[in-house]
Amino acid sequence: QSFPWKPYRTQYWSDDDGATWGAPEQAPFKDDGGFGGVEAALANVDGVLYFAEPTGEDRTSMKAWCSIDGGVSWPYNTSLNGNGHGGYSAIVGTGKTHIVVVWEDGGKSGNDNMYSVRMDTSSWCKCKQH
Repeated sequence: QSFPWKPYRTQYWSDDDGATWGAPEQAPFKDDGGFGGVEAALANVDGVLYFAEPTGEDRTSMKAWCSIDGGVSWPYNTSLNGNGHGGYSAIVGTGKTHIVVVWEDGGKSGNDNMYSVRMDTSSWCKCKQH
């Protein structure tokens, strides 16, 4: 389905644990470069949501974002790999202010390399006192 807010992603909200869903609306994130409907990494760590996705052309420039209002806003982000390729990411919390993000480079290196970073989110996620 196509929406007028392209190239931004579409988001849906549920207030009953997914039994019903609201109408589609524009998300604050751009689409994944035309790959269509790709799920993104999302993790809840101590009440802070973390999200990771490629933000540049041709699935480049992986970033991690944070939210403390249930995903309504995502005011802070940090670069994970500069202008390198990336996608198909996963996030896990490893402490109150630490996450690990894993992603692949989509075969752009010729080898389908996997990358990971463990980071202290308090250095960039200023949306909550940790």
